[in-house]
Amino acid sequence: MNQNISPDSLAILLLCSNIGLNSLKSKEINYKSFSDKEWIKLSHRIVRSEVRRPSALFELNEIGIREYLQIPLSTAKRIRYLLDRTGSLTLELEKLGNMGIWVITRADSVYPKSFKKILKLDSPTILYGAGKIELLNDRGVGIVGSRDVDEQGAVFTDILARRCAKEKLTVISGGSKGVDLIAQNAALEEGGNVVAVLSDSLAKTVKKKEILAHILKGNLLLISAYHPNSRFYSYSALGRNKHIYGLSKYTVVSSSTAGKGGTWSGAIENLEAKWVPLFVRDETGVPDGNIELIKKGGIGIGTKELEETESLETLLQTRVTEYFSSDEEINVPHEKRTKLNEPLDLFNVVWPYIESLLNKPRSIKELSMEFNIEESQMDIWIKTAYSKGKIKYVNETKIISTVFFNKEEHQDRQISIFETPVD
Repeated sequence: MNQNISPDSLAILLLCSNIGLNSLKSKEINYKSFSDKEWIKLSHRIVRSEVRRPSALFELNEIGIREYLQIPLSTAKRIRYLLDRTGSLTLELEKLGNMGIWVITRADSVYPKSFKKILKLDSPTILYGAGKIELLNDRGVGIVGSRDVDEQGAVFTDILARRCAKEKLTVISGGSKGVDLIAQNAALEEGGNVVAVLSDSLAKTVKKKEILAHILKGNLLLISAYHPNSRFYSYSALGRNKHIYGLSKYTVVSSSTAGKGGTWSGAIENLEAKWVPLFVRDETGVPDGNIELIKKGGIGIGTKELEETESLETLLQTRVTEYFSSDEEINVPHEKRTKLNEPLDLFNVVWPYIESLLNKPRSIKELSMEFNIEESQMDIWIKTAYSKGKIKYVNETKIISTVFFNKEEHQDRQISIFETPVD
């Protein structure tokens, strides 16, 4: 795969990855690659300019880059420097390829479609992986939980993963100790498929004998948004969590500690962003985090249900349907319904006025100026509107009402603008 990198993907790798960057030793120059957030901003400048595509930057010098993209000369020099390291990047890609590690970017047609649909601007620019790449678009059940999972949590995880394997549902987990590895090993033992989303040490993990055997067999895929030789950092572990949700159709929390840890923060982020339905183990003796997650909107599920159901996917989808309704709260449990004596939600009062201005893309700053209020307050209302599906982001700063949203023109444009079409 690395031998067939498109010109756009090559440009993105040069600009956004650290591959081969450390081999360029210079006391005078020390340019860093672009972060995901920096790349989003830069990509919008590219697509709005006459340049149009990242690969066109290869033909420009730093003055041309500055003029076409309307950026500071220092940024243009940074771009030119990073693009000029093709030789060192190619050598490093060959080394990774010899280890069985491939690299893709958002510009590749094999990049996970669910990332673009669910995570949108939070999608990683680059993905490293080892194994059958087709599993990336085989959405299944995410299984997450604590490293120090309790005994019943371990049993629950094992049963869940084996049910997934038997029903041809791919298990998506994090590859860490505890719940992650229990789920991974159980699914592989049953002959199922597993996508392990790593936060570090892809290069080391792929060398393990038992891991390599399953990769070669075709039922284990390792992926990471971080360099294959990267060490463990807490921020990368937190970032990894959203990637698990982004690849899943449903995600199940086996064990969580309230208020702390990656499992808790990932589950809370998912509940707030409403990426995918969240199930939480609910039975006697579960950790406090499980109880709190259910209070916040997680759907309880127990070991007995897993053992007795004829179809796991049918069970999960039925529970989701019972728990949520499309427009009204008909099937929401009584304790979660809006009470008549609750305070008036001011959002419902001001939203019609805000929406009337969103017949074209506008920024939060523009809206706050129109209403003569603080940007922080407008930001709260816009986040509420987004959670309710009332607005769409057309780029990193501009929003538009879904009433006026042109799907063909705007959907995922900021993410897939450079994607190579499938032949």
